[in-house]
Amino acid sequence: MALFLSPLTARVFFSATSRQTAVLQDGETGKVIKEFDKIDSYKPVVALSPDGRYGLWFREREAFVWDLKSGEKIHTLKVHDDLVTSVAFSPDSRFALTGQESGRLKLWEVASGHHIRTFPTKDKGHAGGTARALAFSSDGQYVLCGTLDAKVRLWEVSTGKLIRVMEGKTEWLNVVALSPDGTRALAGGPDMTVKMWDCATGAILATFTGHSSDVYTLAFSADGRYALSGGADGVTKLYDIERKKEIASRVHIGERDWVVYTPDGRFDGTPEGIRRVHFVQGLETYPLEAFYEKFYTPNLWVRIFDEKPFQATEVHIAREITTPPLVQIISPGSGAVLDAERASLEVAIEDQGGGIDEIRLYQNGKLVSDLTRGIRIKETTGHQTTHRFDILLIPGKNEFSVVALNTNRTESKPAVVTVDFKRRSVSSASLYILAIGINKYKNAVYNLNFGRPDAEAFTRALENQGRGIFTQIVKREIYDERAIKPVIEQEMKNFIDTAGPEDVFAFFYAGHGVMSLDGAKEGSDFYLVTHDVTQLYGKSELLESKGISARQLKEWLKQIPAQKQVIILDACQAGGAVETFALRGAAEQKAIAQLARSTGTVILASSGSEQFASELPKLGHGLFTYALLQAIAGHADGGEPPDGKITIKEIEAYISD
Repeated sequence: MALFLSPLTARVFFSATSRQTAVLQDGETGKVIKEFDKIDSYKPVVALSPDGRYGLWFREREAFVWDLKSGEKIHTLKVHDDLVTSVAFSPDSRFALTGQESGRLKLWEVASGHHIRTFPTKDKGHAGGTARALAFSSDGQYVLCGTLDAKVRLWEVSTGKLIRVMEGKTEWLNVVALSPDGTRALAGGPDMTVKMWDCATGAILATFTGHSSDVYTLAFSADGRYALSGGADGVTKLYDIERKKEIASRVHIGERDWVVYTPDGRFDGTPEGIRRVHFVQGLETYPLEAFYEKFYTPNLWVRIFDEKPFQATEVHIAREITTPPLVQIISPGSGAVLDAERASLEVAIEDQGGGIDEIRLYQNGKLVSDLTRGIRIKETTGHQTTHRFDILLIPGKNEFSVVALNTNRTESKPAVVTVDFKRRSVSSASLYILAIGINKYKNAVYNLNFGRPDAEAFTRALENQGRGIFTQIVKREIYDERAIKPVIEQEMKNFIDTAGPEDVFAFFYAGHGVMSLDGAKEGSDFYLVTHDVTQLYGKSELLESKGISARQLKEWLKQIPAQKQVIILDACQAGGAVETFALRGAAEQKAIAQLARSTGTVILASSGSEQFASELPKLGHGLFTYALLQAIAGHADGGEPPDGKITIKEIEAYISD
């Protein structure tokens, strides 16, 4: 199938191979505007004029020009003695080009439908072969033709003169592309490679591999620095033309999920996309999420195009792979019915050569226990350790999942067991709220406008929605001068002592958030900036002593028994530190994402990098919190019709939109 998107009308023009026709569709609504005449062709080929006005497609010895606005056919381009096999428009939309089975090319004027020129069929005494792919240069002066004989020919449009024949492909060509300056040519086909030539000399400059099926699409960026290829394998690959290197790949899974990954192993994607992609080395396969801690890189696709590219990782995924531990739950057995609220869970972890660095236990998706860094076991394949966890059950089903990490921080496959606690559940869940909002900092340079109002409004909204659902609502609010580490720590300890497994815990923070330097004593980490932190950057020891680190927050969340937890961070940065933040923004996003994943907790976080990006006076709140309040008020109810219930996933989707 060939597909084009009109830049002016947001209409999609594509060939529908299964129906042997061409279709014009509204790109926003998906509504079919027009389905064109059915043809007796195995693979209809279409083209869309760059100005979005015309569509071009062929049937045997004829090509048709359609006015896409009116849906009327305006010209029939008759080839007579030859079969049409490819079509293309010139960049200014004035001319159409048809490629024939004989290898000849014909140039047509779109406005009149008149034939302008026929390009010769032979070069150096050899037949050109079927013209399978066409591409104009950005100035319209040259056209590139890929043929059945695996050659790429460059023609001068004004004269019909053959400029260059480029060879090196082993099979026929599906697609060609010409760089904006006309100096580079690309071609792809069923050999699963993309070749690049120097148009001036015909020399092969690079051969890009990596597709696992036919290459069907190619395109250069407007500045010629990058190129994209798309294959029948569903993968889109990005190349750096100057460096002659593949720099990223993107794969779409279904309608909503995707993963981007680079040759050195960095990756980004939707949670489901990451879960479904595996890294392959030899005969071994590893879930991509096993490398989350080291190689997950937020906004990876965007960052690749930064004018000042971020520093590449010092490690490469292929060199980092050491087999993660094997994990087995010895007892209780899956499906066991338990009648006591407290029980023991025994696990065995076997080293597979990479050591055992950490063991995590999750209950119904929430982290409830972890043995970290203090259980290092010498890296000897076959060495095994066992551990017994004390667990507190909730009525009904309890799913326990255990994962282990090796010394390279590669995660094992989880061992999972489900048990049933037969005590009948009594509806007595409580809601615990800890809200922190800071307008006034000890260093007035960092003062904000809406930190406190945001926290107050969130508390009211959650309290109002919670009435009638929870048997009690316990709220603790900490603002401005009281928002210091000892006070926050004491409130967290209170919740650890009083909350139960069936309760809900909500944590809200509105204030500054910052990443510590790599050289910090405790290692680089994300910090919530408390009232008495007087310098955001350059004094990591100040952050460590007075701020709230993601590491500390993780420990509190683990100890709070409430199985259902939601963390909301509306953390902005000082406007005077924009340049510094630009280098650390992705690190902060990764730290928050790792916190959510390692704790099994839902975390909603703002992404504004400056105070002015997140505080809008006319709203009376920060932009993130304003959207959150709208969601809680009912705007996030995504039911059809609305069901009167708002889930965390609905809130998250509403905020993202």
